Amino acid sequence: MLTRRIGAVASAVIATAAFALVSAGPAYADYYQCTPDGEYCWLVVETPGGPGEGGGGDDGDPSGGSTNTCEWQGQWVSCFQEGFGWFNESDGCYYILESPQPAAGDPVWEGHAPGDGAIYRQRCFGDFLGTPVWRQSPPPGQPGSITPAQLAARAIRALPMGKPQISVAPQSTGRGLVGLPVWMWTAQTPTSWGPVSRTAAVPGLAVTARAEVTRVVWAMGDGGSVTCTTPGTAYRPAFGGAPSPDCGYRYERPTPPGGLFTVTATATWTIQWWVVGGGERGDATATRLSQTTVQIDELQVVTR
Repeated sequence: MLTRRIGAVASAVIATAAFALVSAGPAYADYYQCTPDGEYCWLVVETPGGPGEGGGGDDGDPSGGSTNTCEWQGQWVSCFQEGFGWFNESDGCYYILESPQPAAGDPVWEGHAPGDGAIYRQRCFGDFLGTPVWRQSPPPGQPGSITPAQLAARAIRALPMGKPQISVAPQSTGRGLVGLPVWMWTAQTPTSWGPVSRTAAVPGLAVTARAEVTRVVWAMGDGGSVTCTTPGTAYRPAFGGAPSPDCGYRYERPTPPGGLFTVTATATWTIQWWVVGGGERGDATATRLSQTTVQIDELQVVTR
C-alpha cells in the first residue's frame, strides 16, 4: 500500500468534512495523493498494475473487479465517498445533496424556486469545502441519474482486453521459403483472447459486460491478409511442411530486401452488455493489434 503525506491544511479540511477512506476490496488499497506543497489531497484507488499488465483482478483488471471505482484522468477513484457523495466522471467532481436545502430566495437557487431542481454541494480536486450549486436534474453519477448505457461504458472500460500474443512459424529467428506454409496463432489467455467480464453498479442498477475475441485479421506485409476466427494452431516440428489447419498463409511473391515481412495481427473484441436481472442490452467492439516479422527467402536453384 502506498502512503502519502497529508498537508496540515488539507488534513484539517478532510477531518472537518469527514472524508473517510473506503475499502474497495482486498486486491488493492485506497490512499491519499497530495500536491508537492501539501496544499490539498485526494483519494486514489491504488491498483498493482494497469490494463493488461496484471494485478488488481485475476486477469489484469485495473479496478480489481470492483463495482465502486470510477476512472478519472487515467486513475481509479472511489465512485462514492462518505460525506462527499457520488463522483461525476464528466467533470471529476463529487456531488452530494445539500441537507437541509437552502431557504427560498437564497442566491444559490439562481432565481429558481425550491422544488425546481435541487442544491448539491460540489467538491472538485483541491476544493474540499465544496461549493453549493443548483442542478435541475441530478448530476451524472448520482443514484438514478445514470443510464444503463452509461453504466455499461464504465463496465467496458474495466474489461482487461489486451493485445493478441502472436506467434508465427517461421519466426524472424528462422527462415521460410516462398510458396511454403506459414503458421500463425495467438495465445488463448483471458487478456489476449477472453472471455472476460466485469460488472459495474450503482444503487438500484447493475450492468455486466462480457468480451472475447471473435476474429484476428493478419496483414502479412506483402499486401495479402488472412482472417482467422480461431486462435490458430501452434506449430510443432512434427507437423513438418503441412499447412496450418485453421490459420495459415503462403508467400507467393519475391521477398523485400533482407527477406523480412512485417506481420500485423489485429484482434477484434466483441462485447456484449446487459442489465443484471433483465432489461436493456447492447453490444460494442474494440480492436487491439500486435506486430512481428517473418523472414521469407526465395528458393535458389543451382545448376552446373
